[in-house]
Amino acid sequence: MRTGVDFSLVPSFVEVVRQGSFTAAAKALDLLKSTVSRHVTRLEASLGVALLVRTTRRSRLTADGERFYARVAPALERIEEAARAVTEQQDEPRGHLRISVPADHEQLPLSVASFVARYPEITVEVNVTGERVDLVKDGFDLAIRAGRLRDSSLVARRLATPEFQLFAHERYLAERGTPRAIEDLADHEVILFRPQNGVCRLSMIGPDGPREVDVRGHIWTDDLMFVRGAVAAGAGIGLVPGASFGSDHPFVQRLLADHCVPSGAVYIVYPGAAHIPAKVRAFRDHLLETLPWNET
Repeated sequence: MRTGVDFSLVPSFVEVVRQGSFTAAAKALDLLKSTVSRHVTRLEASLGVALLVRTTRRSRLTADGERFYARVAPALERIEEAARAVTEQQDEPRGHLRISVPADHEQLPLSVASFVARYPEITVEVNVTGERVDLVKDGFDLAIRAGRLRDSSLVARRLATPEFQLFAHERYLAERGTPRAIEDLADHEVILFRPQNGVCRLSMIGPDGPREVDVRGHIWTDDLMFVRGAVAAGAGIGLVPGASFGSDHPFVQRLLADHCVPSGAVYIVYPGAAHIPAKVRAFRDHLLETLPWNET
């Protein structure tokens, strides 16, 4: 069995057969005729057989050439088809998109819903986790992450630096009153997010600078979506991102509107590559357009 065949020479041979002459093949490949001829000659030498009988105007296959062409032409067509598919994938958003998001990313479902309506050729798989996955190793296209980024190999685009604010349902306020200052929160029922020994220390920035107060409550959680739900249920006062409540919760009020807690920046991250898939670019741009707290 012969080895050492340079398969990069095969396209020239196949194109000569397809076109019927070296001149036409050279034009189709955008090469010099002498280059195409040299490719075929080297291929024949490496195989140890004559593939073509050359005439002044036309070339025809030998018996060995017919057998070789019958095998390599379909394979080359499949390669060309695969290359076209990859190229089209780069240009037209389609395929399966795997994303990793934190558990408390409450605004994302609306953005994903509008994204798949906009790009029906894309399916989206959302993995909700509090862990930082390895995008490449675990097969994710992108992730949404908050706070300090540790992996410098990823491309990061800042989506926002959302501010956390206080909210409560009108029903709760009617029963317990409305706090007028940060210090008033010490006498209220607060939905505690990751408390220490049943206490959370709130440090909020207002017109007079930062102010602190220790708050308590009967409900403790490590999930911001649960805080939001408890507030909507009238269970107490909660500190959540400012865009958490919109027109769909008309009875939830913002409290101490001139005070907030700045949070860490939120990023969309994806593996660095020479060619970013169209589906990743499309989703990135869609988030920048649709998330209510983005900073575009």
